[in-house]
Amino acid sequence: MIADGSFIAGNGNLGGTGDATDNDIQTLRDSVVRNFFGIAIPEIWRMSGTYGFVIDTGIDCDEDVSDLLKDDVKEKTRVCHNGKQYFLGEPKSTPCSSDDPYTFSVPPGVDSLGEDSRYGGITLEDVIIG
Repeated sequence: MIADGSFIAGNGNLGGTGDATDNDIQTLRDSVVRNFFGIAIPEIWRMSGTYGFVIDTGIDCDEDVSDLLKDDVKEKTRVCHNGKQYFLGEPKSTPCSSDDPYTFSVPPGVDSLGEDSRYGGITLEDVIIG
C-alpha cells in the first residue's frame, strides 16, 4: 500500500474481482455504524457528566450478588462472560438514604441498546466486553 512514503497505485481489487456487491456494501455500512456508536456512546456519556464503567465482581455467574447492587442495576446491566458476572454502573455521589448502601445506578440509555436498536446494534455485551 505504501512505497517510498507514498501510496502506490492500485486498482482496488485487494485480491478480489473489484466488483462490490450490495451485500458487501451493506456489511461495510453496518460495520462503520457499529464502530461509530461503539466509540460515541461512552464519549457522549462522559461529555454529559455520566461516568459509566464496568463493575467486575469476580463472582461466578451462578452466584447471587443481591447484597452488592440494586435490583435495577442487576437486571438491566448484567453480562456473564467467561463464567464471571459484570455490570455496567454509574457512580452516585451519595446514597439515597442512610439505609441505602448502593452507590451505583444504571447509566442513561442502557434500555435503548440491543441488536435491533437504532444505535448500530450495539449491545450491552459490546459495551462491557468490548
